[in-house]
Amino acid sequence: MDKIYIASSKIISVAYDYQTKMLEIDCKHGEQYRYKEVPFSIYQGLMASNSKKKFFHAMIEHKYPYN
Repeated sequence: MDKIYIASSKIISVAYDYQTKMLEIDCKHGEQYRYKEVPFSIYQGLMASNSKKKFFHAMIEHKYPYN
Protein backbone atom coordinates (compact mmCIF):
# COMPACT_ATOMS: atom_id res chain seq x y z
CA MET A 1 0.00 0.00 0.00
CA ASP A 2 1.24 3.44 -0.88
CA LYS A 3 0.59 6.10 1.72
CA ILE A 4 -0.93 9.38 0.65
CA TYR A 5 -0.06 12.25 2.96
CA ILE A 6 -2.92 14.67 3.50
CA ALA A 7 -3.64 17.97 5.21
CA SER A 8 -6.10 17.26 8.00
CA SER A 9 -6.53 18.27 11.62
CA LYS A 10 -6.53 14.59 12.67
CA ILE A 11 -5.14 12.42 9.86
CA ILE A 12 -1.56 12.39 8.58
CA SER A 13 -1.78 9.73 5.89
CA VAL A 14 -4.11 7.25 4.25
CA ALA A 15 -3.38 4.02 2.37
CA TYR A 16 -5.81 1.62 0.71
CA ASP A 17 -5.30 -1.95 -0.49
CA TYR A 18 -7.70 -2.66 -3.35
CA GLN A 19 -7.39 -6.44 -3.09
CA THR A 20 -7.95 -6.85 0.65
CA LYS A 21 -10.12 -3.72 1.09
CA MET A 22 -7.92 -2.61 3.99
CA LEU A 23 -7.82 1.09 4.82
CA GLU A 24 -4.86 2.25 6.88
CA ILE A 25 -5.06 5.61 8.63
CA ASP A 26 -2.21 7.29 10.50
CA CYS A 27 -3.28 9.99 12.96
CA LYS A 28 -1.39 12.99 14.30
CA HIS A 29 -1.08 11.67 17.85
CA GLY A 30 0.70 8.51 16.73
CA GLU A 31 -2.27 6.18 16.39
CA GLN A 32 -2.47 3.87 13.40
CA TYR A 33 -5.68 2.12 12.46
CA ARG A 34 -6.19 -0.65 9.90
CA TYR A 35 -9.84 -0.96 8.96
CA LYS A 36 -10.98 -4.16 7.25
CA GLU A 37 -13.58 -4.71 4.52
CA VAL A 38 -13.83 -1.03 3.61
CA PRO A 39 -15.47 -0.57 0.21
CA PHE A 40 -13.51 1.35 -2.40
CA SER A 41 -16.33 3.90 -2.56
CA ILE A 42 -15.72 4.81 1.10
CA TYR A 43 -12.01 5.31 0.41
CA GLN A 44 -12.90 7.50 -2.59
CA GLY A 45 -15.32 9.49 -0.45
CA LEU A 46 -12.67 10.07 2.20
CA MET A 47 -10.14 11.26 -0.34
CA ALA A 48 -12.66 13.57 -2.04
CA SER A 49 -14.01 14.99 1.22
CA ASN A 50 -13.31 18.60 2.18
CA SER A 51 -13.06 17.51 5.82
CA LYS A 52 -11.25 14.19 6.17
CA LYS A 53 -11.81 14.26 9.94
CA LYS A 54 -15.59 14.67 9.64
CA PHE A 55 -15.84 12.00 6.95
CA PHE A 56 -13.72 9.63 9.04
CA HIS A 57 -15.93 10.08 12.10
CA ALA A 58 -19.19 9.82 10.16
CA MET A 59 -18.42 7.05 7.69
CA ILE A 60 -15.48 4.93 8.95
CA GLU A 61 -14.85 5.10 12.70
CA HIS A 62 -16.81 2.39 14.58
CA LYS A 63 -18.35 1.13 11.33
CA TYR A 64 -15.66 -1.33 10.21
CA PRO A 65 -13.56 -3.82 12.17
CA TYR A 66 -10.05 -2.59 12.86
CA ASN A 67 -6.82 -3.38 14.63
